[in-house]
Formats: sequence, C-alpha cells, structure tokens
Amino acid sequence: SNIADAIRWAMGEQSIKLLRGKKSEDVIFSGTPKRSRSGFAEVSLYLNNEDQQADIDYTELVITRRLYRDGNTEYFINKNKTRLSDIQLLLAQANMGQRTYSVIGQGMVDHILVASPQERKEFFDEAAGVKQYQIKRQSAVNKLENSRDNLNQALVVIQEIEPRLRSLTRLAKRLERREEVEVQLRDLQKKYYGTLWKDLSEKLVIQQKNFGTIDKELGEAKKRHDELQSEFGKMEKEEPRGDIFAKMQADFQKLMNQKSILKERQFNVQRKIELASIKEKKAPAVPIPTIVAELEEISSLQDEILEMLNAGREAKDKIENVSL
Repeated sequence: SNIADAIRWAMGEQSIKLLRGKKSEDVIFSGTPKRSRSGFAEVSLYLNNEDQQADIDYTELVITRRLYRDGNTEYFINKNKTRLSDIQLLLAQANMGQRTYSVIGQGMVDHILVASPQERKEFFDEAAGVKQYQIKRQSAVNKLENSRDNLNQALVVIQEIEPRLRSLTRLAKRLERREEVEVQLRDLQKKYYGTLWKDLSEKLVIQQKNFGTIDKELGEAKKRHDELQSEFGKMEKEEPRGDIFAKMQADFQKLMNQKSILKERQFNVQRKIELASIKEKKAPAVPIPTIVAELEEISSLQDEILEMLNAGREAKDKIENVSL
C-alpha cells in the first residue's frame, strides 16, 4: 500500500487524506534514533514509452515529484522542471491517472464496487482516453476565466480613465502648440538680436572714428598747453601784475587740473575702445545690453572731453589777453 500511495503521490495526488496522512509533511521521513530526519521527500516513476503512447519524444519517461518541509513542491519530467498540469496531461494521454484503475491501492477494489455513477464515469473516461481532453478543456476554461477577469479589470481601468481622457487630449494639443510657438519665438529672437548686433557694430565703428578725431584735437590742445606753460614760466620770472596776474595764476592751476582729468579720461576711453574691439571679435559671447552700455559711456566721455577742450581754449585766450 505504501508503494501504491507513493506512485499515486508522484502522479500528482493532492489529497493527503487518500494517502493516509494528516498533513503534507507526513510523506517526508521524520527520522529515527539512529538516522536524522530528511529535508524533503522525492519519488521518481520510470515509464516505458517505446510505443510513443505518451505524446513526447522520449522512449523512457522519468516523472519526479519533490516536496520540501516548507511546503514547496517541484515536478520534473526527465529532470526538466515542469508543472503539475503538464504531468497530468501526459499521464492522461497514456491512459493513466492517480485515482483510476492504473494504480490499485489498499481498499480500492471495495471502493470501486460501491463507487457513485460520477466516480465510475471517471474510470470509463480514462479507459476511453477522454481524460486528456477533459484536462485540456479545463485548462482552456481556466484561461478563459483568467482572460475574463483581466478584461473586467481593464474595463474598470477604462471607466476610471475615460472622464480624464478629454482633458488629457486638450492638454496634449496645448503642449504641441507650445512647441510650435517656442520654435517661432527662437527664430524671432535670432532675427532681432542679429539686427540689433549689426546696428551696434555700426555705431561702434562711428564712435571709434569720432574718438580718433577727438584724440587728434586732444593732441593739439596738449601742444598748446605746453606752449602756454612755457609762457607762464617766463611770466613767473617777471614782476607780478597785481590782481590780474593772481586771477590768471588761479586759471592756470584750474587748467592744470583739467589737464590731469583729461589725461585720465583719455586713458579710460582708450581702454574702453580696446575692450569694445575685443568684444566685437567675440560677438556671440558678449551680451547685447553690455555693448549698449559701453557705447553710451564712450559717447558720454567724448562729450566731457569736448567740454574740457573748450575750457582749455577759454583759459588759453585769457592768458593770451593777460600777456598782451
């Protein structure tokens, strides 16, 4: 009876009660005083398949079932891991089953004699080879039920998403429109800054030419200043002429101060022009607002230089009048 139960267990029997046990671990060796208990139970059935009754390309079938103490069960066909349903289908194709006439265990004869019509039908189905189709049908039904459950879940998800679909569609269209507007904006920015850069470059060239003219006038003023300074030195050696000479001396000192300021301004303007020239060569890296500010500053400095030159001319005229 133990051998018959082992064969039925290897063939996939799931009822521990029919195997005369109370729990699945009862089939695992519990140990003796001389031998330790085993960690798993394993049964292998070697079946001859030379007539190819089972639909598999092997002349010998080795069906193995292994149960671990943690409850995990593994099934193998010729050492290849498989599912219980595959083993049941393979055995059904060979007209074998764990609860039919293929394996007669203890008390099975009496059970067959008093079996119900349904139980007797199972015997006839196995003998007629119908069992394999019943297994396939049940597998198809299970897959159909799973598909129906998945479809119901999909319908639930669709019902949840459908109210938001319209708003999401509008949002998607807006995002597409936004991309188009951004492309147009970038094109317009390129055109605008290109035109602005061209205008500023032309203004910079004009300012450089104006600076050359101012620099020339500044050189002439410096030359005249040196002449006046020489005349003033001669006048210092002569006898002072009262209040007129004192006023002239104050004007001269003022002119000297203006000269120092003018030289400093000239140096700063020259540096600004050089920096502007360098930045013009590196145009893509120079921000447009910075170039505009520098051009405005250069123009302002030119106005200051012109004012200083006019003041120098007035001082010169005064000194010449005093000399006369």
